[in-house]
Amino acid sequence: MPSSTSSSNSRLPEMKYGWLWVLIAILFVMLAVSMETFFRRQGHLPTVKDNPSLWSFHRDDVNSADGKKRIVIAGASRAQLGIVPSVMQAAFPEYKIKMLAINGSPGYEVVRGLCEDPEFDGILLWSTLSGEAFPELIPDERKGSRYNRFYTEDYHRAKTIEKNINSLIKAELESRLVILSDALTIKGILAERFKPAPCFYNMDIDRYRPSQFRSLLSKNNFKLMKLDRINKRKGISKALDHDLFTDFSQNELSRLRQLQYMKGGSLVMVRMPTTEEHLKIDDHDFPKDKFWDRINGLSGIPTIHFQDYPELADFDCPDTSHLDATDAPEFSRRLAKILKQKLEEENHGRGSGR
Repeated sequence: MPSSTSSSNSRLPEMKYGWLWVLIAILFVMLAVSMETFFRRQGHLPTVKDNPSLWSFHRDDVNSADGKKRIVIAGASRAQLGIVPSVMQAAFPEYKIKMLAINGSPGYEVVRGLCEDPEFDGILLWSTLSGEAFPELIPDERKGSRYNRFYTEDYHRAKTIEKNINSLIKAELESRLVILSDALTIKGILAERFKPAPCFYNMDIDRYRPSQFRSLLSKNNFKLMKLDRINKRKGISKALDHDLFTDFSQNELSRLRQLQYMKGGSLVMVRMPTTEEHLKIDDHDFPKDKFWDRINGLSGIPTIHFQDYPELADFDCPDTSHLDATDAPEFSRRLAKILKQKLEEENHGRGSGR
């Protein structure tokens, strides 16, 4: 009979906790695999969350000494949704393609930073608009300025290196696992009774962001998105003082010429497609013949406008402003061919002393 002073733990059966943890781990993996399979069958795709660390990782690779030059894609969402890095890579195997476009940012600060970088000697493909030559229209590029500032001021600091590594590991996992998507929150899953609608866009780890407007948006949501896109463009147009933007002044030309005289590499400006009412407003605010068509002659920067090439002009933008993921690969193949021709023309012009 145990004494009253003996430990009560001595009467407990011994547990093999190691096996218990193994069992818990197996159950957790089975649950994760089941959820992954369940949501993938519903049409959900892995998506990487963009942040300054991931962008800076790709920006840092622009100057990597691996023997390959870079083709850098800069601009905003039209480039990020419409130009497929893997397709461009196939067309330019001697280069490495880097996507530095940032959703919601015109890209001027990113472009300026690369043009002033003495180590950059690749090709810079800048998706932009005529109006983005005017400093008054982009006094603060929001995300573009923030990302660029993080790269130049914080990315290489010792105190942020560990955070950057953690961010890259997280991005690698997000690119592989649907269940890590921000769209699949517990609250959202429960509210939709385990059938949340798949997000119509996702971002790959190379920062390309394919968007399935046609296949993953309901007719009603598609209509609302299109209307919202047009209304936002109308609002921007109404806020402009059109009397101020009748021509390129010396201020705008100086701004563009500074980019052209980059320390290394080549800059090409590309105008991505817009359609329907969006395009009409674009042409009203900055008529192509008065602005875009004069950029090359006034600044020396080679340009590609989608309306100048029938093979680029026949693409539809479902929301009037962006290409669908089903069209982006073919558009990228055609753009790559035109870009090659443009670069050959520029090289020939330089060789002939132009």
